[in-house]
Amino acid sequence: IARAVATAPAASEPATAPARAPRQSPVTHVVSVGAFTFMDRPSGRWHQPDVGEPVVIDVDSTGDAGLGPEASMAAVDAALAAWTQVSGASIVLQRGVAAAPMPMLCDGISQIVFNDPYGEIPNPGRCSGVLAIGGYCTAGKSEIDVIDGVQYRRIIEGNITFSNGFAKCPFWTEANLAEITTHEIGHAIGIGHASETDDEPLAALKDATMYYRAHFDGRGASVRPDDAAAARALYPGGTEPPDEDIDRDGVPDIADNCPGSDPVRGLANPAQTDLDGDGVGDLCDPCPLAADDASCGQLLGSRVRARDRGLGLLQWSAEVDAPMGDADGAAARVVLVSGDGVLLDSAGSTERPGRGHGKALGRSKNRHRMKFRGAGTTLSLGSARPSGFRVRLRVRPFLAPAAPASLVVIALQVGEESYTAPLICRPKARFALACTS
Repeated sequence: IARAVATAPAASEPATAPARAPRQSPVTHVVSVGAFTFMDRPSGRWHQPDVGEPVVIDVDSTGDAGLGPEASMAAVDAALAAWTQVSGASIVLQRGVAAAPMPMLCDGISQIVFNDPYGEIPNPGRCSGVLAIGGYCTAGKSEIDVIDGVQYRRIIEGNITFSNGFAKCPFWTEANLAEITTHEIGHAIGIGHASETDDEPLAALKDATMYYRAHFDGRGASVRPDDAAAARALYPGGTEPPDEDIDRDGVPDIADNCPGSDPVRGLANPAQTDLDGDGVGDLCDPCPLAADDASCGQLLGSRVRARDRGLGLLQWSAEVDAPMGDADGAAARVVLVSGDGVLLDSAGSTERPGRGHGKALGRSKNRHRMKFRGAGTTLSLGSARPSGFRVRLRVRPFLAPAAPASLVVIALQVGEESYTAPLICRPKARFALACTS
């Protein structure tokens, strides 16, 4: 019981973005290993794959109160299949019998329960709150598996409970239920969060289904490269031949500039854009507009909104936790990139006098502002306490992408300084593009 209670909070998913985590360093650091994490220390894993047996999880037959049993079972089956089909991983997951729901306790029964019948999750308010909890129970110190020299306790039970009260929320769909189920099953088989940072600088980790916030971008039961790397590390083997295109973008990993075989840079980017020519695709490049990745600053709290009515309008705002500095006569550039290519490139925007200022660079005792204008674009930079600055961009006309993007990267270059951030995009009725960090 203590282990189940301790595990549950780490597996929770907020429906909306929580308060921003403490700001990160303005410098992006690139890691060279997969950033997936495992649950507990030592971590847990199922022993069944080692002896050729499936992991079977029973399912509450009532299904979700809002979506109904048929859609609920379809979401569960899709999520189980997503983890089972990971190339190079030996784990096989199956739906078991229809069982009466039980509390999330270590009672020897692996189960998926809907509608939180035992009140184990706080009720949501205004479509915000904990979506589901998931975790596992182990046999303790008596049963240990050793994989590549690492000890793992054997998981003997996995449990998932879905919250009650989201049925009337617009995001509560079969596809999003499948995403939540895939995430929570990841916890039940021993995988932790890819990242728990709002302003995560690595796009591949923010795109992972095991990222600590739900994406709700229509992905459904999708396992991303970082997720797959975690499954292969915990459950090496499998009978399937190696997958040559793990991120499913139509480009073999051996030729892909964001290869799915790399858990840190694996992203679907069929366009293969590479604006700085460093051989790394813009979507997974820690600094798309400069070859020196380590010197790239981080954009915090980015928000992009684009409307496709009339001439189309895009607006973007962000903050940088670093001094703005002086850039007299400098040029500025903002680039917005998705896996399908460049959505916006304001190359050629130059500094112009702003209203109320007689010089190109306006100053006052406590404020420092710059404004850059190009064809249809206005980029404003203004100092912010204690030592950073704010960025605002307005673009009109703006032609929104024909296909909605689930992940975009925005990059800013002012003079010799560069900044960037990956953004998660969700479908919004009023917007052609709605993305946040």
